[in-house]
Amino acid sequence: MKEVQDAVEALEALPLLGRGLAQARALDARLVDLLLRHPDPALATRALIRRGERQLVEGDEAAPETLAEAARRCLSLGASGLELRCRLLAARALAALGSLADAQALLARAEVESAGVPELALERALARAAVGAHGAADELAAALDVFEPIDGGADPEAHDHFAAAVALAEALSGDARWREADRRFAEAAGLARDYADPAAVARVCLARGASLLRHGRAPDAVPHLRAALEGPSLVRLAAGLLLSGVLLEAGALDEADAVAEATQTLAEQRRNWLAFSAAALDRVRSAELRGDAEAARARLVDALVRCRAEGEPGPLLQARWLEMESDAPDPE
Repeated sequence: MKEVQDAVEALEALPLLGRGLAQARALDARLVDLLLRHPDPALATRALIRRGERQLVEGDEAAPETLAEAARRCLSLGASGLELRCRLLAARALAALGSLADAQALLARAEVESAGVPELALERALARAAVGAHGAADELAAALDVFEPIDGGADPEAHDHFAAAVALAEALSGDARWREADRRFAEAAGLARDYADPAAVARVCLARGASLLRHGRAPDAVPHLRAALEGPSLVRLAAGLLLSGVLLEAGALDEADAVAEATQTLAEQRRNWLAFSAAALDRVRSAELRGDAEAARARLVDALVRCRAEGEPGPLLQARWLEMESDAPDPE
């Protein structure tokens, strides 16, 4: 039993960022076997909560159900504080997966019950921010102001600090407080770098670049969008679409063309035909800005052929083709 307890405590001590995330995944798999041989309801519930947290961080669709099951087990053990925490985590997981109504319903009771529990202030603020609740930004700022990272070692709550900094930055950006938002994005990126988590850094760079673009700061957005191109494929896809458009507007046609081509290839690999079409149209626009109508037409035809070969109609590409045809001079 001591072996199980030590493994659960080790799992809870790991930061769910960077290498800690991979270590948590491996330790969780080991715990499944240990708990089969040495069942203990309390330790199993603690391990399940940490699994749900990890799944939330990773965007795993299983996170809401894992956390719901953990909440049920907490209730049966009489651990009301942990049960509340599980419900707040589950609300965040549902919101992250797009089930906003379910997240709001779950949060409605949990936020009232957790209002008088100081140690749940950050979790409550994160859940409220996830569903877009009024005043969540101020709650996040207050929770972050009292956050005390561990000096000289890995902080098991670092992922919550990171999530709060990102959520606060996005809320501030939505309130047109872009300078404050940018500072919080920088804080989140710094934390992700401290924990050697390049995927998290890239996600922050994408969000930071998008925020700056929304507030008319295109030149400031460019380096962050370039950095996001080093991230996971979905981040690269979104960053590439934003960056190629900005570069076209700035007249940086060579780089815009290269970014759009790479994005088009990635979109095709992922079978994301909307992104494929958008990137293809940026390549068409690049050729047009160079004054090369023949290359523009060839790029558009190539994109249409590639779409139709996969059974995709490519409506954006078709619309641009019709526009191009209507602009063509009448033959004499």
